[in-house]
Amino acid sequence: MYEVNADSCIVPIYISSILHYTNKPTDNEAIAQARQKIQNEPLQLSKEPRMIGNKGGFDMFRELRAAIKKLDDLNAKVKSLEDVEELKELNGVNELISRSRFSDLYIDVRKARNQATHGANIKFHRKLLDLPSHDKGKRHACVEGFVSTYDFSPAVFDSHFREAPEKIIKLVNQRSDLYHLYAYTRSSHHQKEITEMKAMCNEIISVWISEKATTISVELDGKISAFNHLHKLWEEEEYRRR
Repeated sequence: MYEVNADSCIVPIYISSILHYTNKPTDNEAIAQARQKIQNEPLQLSKEPRMIGNKGGFDMFRELRAAIKKLDDLNAKVKSLEDVEELKELNGVNELISRSRFSDLYIDVRKARNQATHGANIKFHRKLLDLPSHDKGKRHACVEGFVSTYDFSPAVFDSHFREAPEKIIKLVNQRSDLYHLYAYTRSSHHQKEITEMKAMCNEIISVWISEKATTISVELDGKISAFNHLHKLWEEEEYRRR
């Protein structure tokens, strides 16, 4: 995926748009005039921590930050579209291989497709709840399904998981899969390990919520690593038996 970053190459261009130049200046001219604008105004304290400057500097900072946020949102939308295309490809490849003589040789393809199609995706499901096409009854049903899938409400997601690190989001999805995905619920050989993995996920998620965490502590990271190790062992043994 191609991402547009607010690096030093676009800053002079953005400064030009903020200061409303009629003729496009050179990069050095834009930066020099922006510096002059900032230096000619009195300093003031910002409501944000550890920041001091003047109105021109704060205005420019806020504009740049807003632009970066817009770019991040755009990149997220592009990633979502790419995920849809990837899912279409996985479905198509799996469909063709499943009808060939070599289907048993490509278990990984089937596994990737099944996980992408049926596996939990809490960020995607949370977005679905806000679709404008929902009437009251449909949204209520979707919210109920969300709670059933993830064992907490959309409000809890908004408070504790909307900005959570990817490791935490992945674990939330994996916990849901352990309870709902056919690959786990139908397993007859490793229910003890599955029960243990459920308990590990429940503990990590409970700690994340109760401590109102925003970053992963060393202790929590160790628990996540232990879960990933057990899950890998289970996965390898499960596919070995097939």
